[in-house]
Amino acid sequence: MGNYITRTDVEARLRRSFETLYTLPGESAVDVTLVDADIEAAEGTVDGYLAKRYLVPITDAQALRLCKAWALVLCEELAYGAVPGRELPESVSTRAAAARQQLGDAADGKMLLGAATTVAEASDASGCIVVAGDEPVMTRATMQGF
Repeated sequence: MGNYITRTDVEARLRRSFETLYTLPGESAVDVTLVDADIEAAEGTVDGYLAKRYLVPITDAQALRLCKAWALVLCEELAYGAVPGRELPESVSTRAAAARQQLGDAADGKMLLGAATTVAEASDASGCIVVAGDEPVMTRATMQGF
């Protein structure tokens, strides 16, 4: 299952709408494949933003609270957005826009994930770059006075 949310979390978030949104026409049971696909897509979006700065998936218990909240909002947006011919409820689209803004801020370092210790940040590639070449002909010493 997911790194941040479960089917039970999604069901608790959507409450009475859960069965309506995830039961295909003509069926009598929730299609768990659809639920799992939305969970995977929502978590992928969260990881996509956060991978810019952090090692994903996030595992710190405190930071997971935010990741779970963001993933639930995005999953809710996916669930409502899958209904043909129906516009998203304004509250859902507002929360999803806020979640994306917060994810962008977290990825840019403008927002912290709420962890007691620093969450493992992804390192840049500069630690692995080796530059080799001939000794420079023009240095500060040889160019002095020019």
